[in-house]
Amino acid sequence: MALKDTYHRYVVLLANQASVRILEVNLGAATTKAWTEQPALRERVGREWTKAHYESHRCERTSRFLKEQISLLERLIVAGGHTHLILAGEPRLTGEIRRALPKSVAAKLIDTIPAASRVTQDDVVAATLSAFIEGEEQESQEIAARFL
Repeated sequence: MALKDTYHRYVVLLANQASVRILEVNLGAATTKAWTEQPALRERVGREWTKAHYESHRCERTSRFLKEQISLLERLIVAGGHTHLILAGEPRLTGEIRRALPKSVAAKLIDTIPAASRVTQDDVVAATLSAFIEGEEQESQEIAARFL
């Protein structure tokens, strides 16, 4: 008996300080892209705000932005029926995203990959493809073991 997967696709959330990209990867090629840039923060330090106020506002604004992107990610995963998620990007941001994921989405997370802020989409897909294949193989072996 052989186990055969029907869909070879997964979702990648690529996060850096300026933007969040959500990619649906199908057989190693990105087929759907959602790219949201974080709005620029006005330079008010020194004129209107103290540095501490600015930092507090920046952290709060980043947290709110990430929550919005996680909500979008959750809707895309549910609508597309995806079973695998890979986080990529700056380690501080991916750690924050990982902690904020709802349980239903966190259960689909198979790997976290560090990526520089200037990395191209093709490089991210290439880097995540091996993690996806390993996750699929492990999942198939677990299913076969349960079946036996």
